[in-house]
Amino acid sequence: WVYAVLCGATYFSTIEHFNLLPRFFLGILLFFAGAGFVAENLWGSRKYLSMFEWGQIFVILAIFIATGALLYAVLAGVILTCLDFILTYAKVPCVAQTPRKGAELSLVRRSTMLTEGALHMENDWLLIVKLKGFIFFASAQSLVSQLRDILEGDKNLPQYKRLRFIVFDCKLTDGMDASTAKTFRKFKSHAQALKVKLLWSSVDDRLEKRLRTQELVD
Repeated sequence: WVYAVLCGATYFSTIEHFNLLPRFFLGILLFFAGAGFVAENLWGSRKYLSMFEWGQIFVILAIFIATGALLYAVLAGVILTCLDFILTYAKVPCVAQTPRKGAELSLVRRSTMLTEGALHMENDWLLIVKLKGFIFFASAQSLVSQLRDILEGDKNLPQYKRLRFIVFDCKLTDGMDASTAKTFRKFKSHAQALKVKLLWSSVDDRLEKRLRTQELVD
């Protein structure tokens, strides 16, 4: 009851009374204060954590033991979480389907003469890219890499059969972050060097503002 009285006095007055408590007792208080959190969020979730997540926990614990500083362990946890987020969303495609040539998307019946006249341009000059969701930097990098490969492959074709227009259909797009817009801006410069023009369709006001800020539209 003596310890209880001292704890109550510390709560209602000043923390200087902590100096009167034995270090062993304070250590027990800290242990039981954190034991519930550990038991509920770590041990209680052991069946639901993957090997990769357990690896993250042990890395953070090892850093804390090696340095003896909680700040370094917290920073390591933040870095690991960011890397996990980037790696996870890098696997999520930002396109609704594989980029296709323009003629592959047309379902409208036209006259034979008009079809024959436009077929060459649609097959060779036009590429449709249907974007979806919110586009993060990691998924945008994957898409841009794919488009760069297409442009590099066109270098082996005659000039009249090379790609000239890439249309980004943004009807299903929720937006993009600044890093994604910067990635597209770099790709725009690369495409312009190859005389390929980027076009954006079904753009809402918020996305249009982002595109104009990053100079992705004229």
